[in-house]
Amino acid sequence: MNVDKLDKKKLSIVLWSKDSKGDDDVVVFFGILEVVSGKVNWIRDDTKEKLLIVEDWIEKIEKVQDECKEALLNADYAIHLTCGHLPENVDMGNYIKTCLKWP
Repeated sequence: MNVDKLDKKKLSIVLWSKDSKGDDDVVVFFGILEVVSGKVNWIRDDTKEKLLIVEDWIEKIEKVQDECKEALLNADYAIHLTCGHLPENVDMGNYIKTCLKWP
């Protein structure tokens, strides 16, 4: 994907996880993309915190279909990611710190 076309576009980050019963749980975060020197940052709409969109994630960004716009907070694009609890004694160097907190 040409990252330059993402500049100033609206992106929803859709996080998928499992609740304590093992059922799917989902949360949507909204922000604006900013492309600077070929790097893509997502600026969270409510807190203005920045998250670098790593190269592996860029190929996962999809254009939002009209029928999904409302559920995805009227974003132009969306990315679906999974998350979960970290195991004990984990090497944090293998993970990306984000500005996202499960509600």
